Amino acid sequence: ATAQAMSAREKRERDSGQWKKGTMVLLTALSQAREYNGRSGVIEQWAAEAGRYEVLLANRAVRVRPRAVVLHPLQRAREGQTKGDEMAFVSVDAQAAMRESAAPEPSDRIGR
Repeated sequence: ATAQAMSAREKRERDSGQWKKGTMVLLTALSQAREYNGRSGVIEQWAAEAGRYEVLLANRAVRVRPRAVVLHPLQRAREGQTKGDEMAFVSVDAQAAMRESAAPEPSDRIGR
């Protein structure tokens, strides 16, 4: 998946922070953290004040500009063919990120 393969609508939605939590993405075009280019992740949230997406990877969360994320091919397939009975095979990075995003928030109070 490349940015060139994205439709104008997808780019508008991405750039305005409309991609939802749980959207599978690939990181691309990172200049400061090149080691993350090509990594799979899952959008956790849009940080409007920073104008960046928070993306969960297997071992950490990163904040990236919209232009640094593209739809993961599996996300594109899932959106185009949803019938409710599909199986999706996702990378280890995406699996870990999805598990982490589904985990309950840790409580800062003990003995509730």
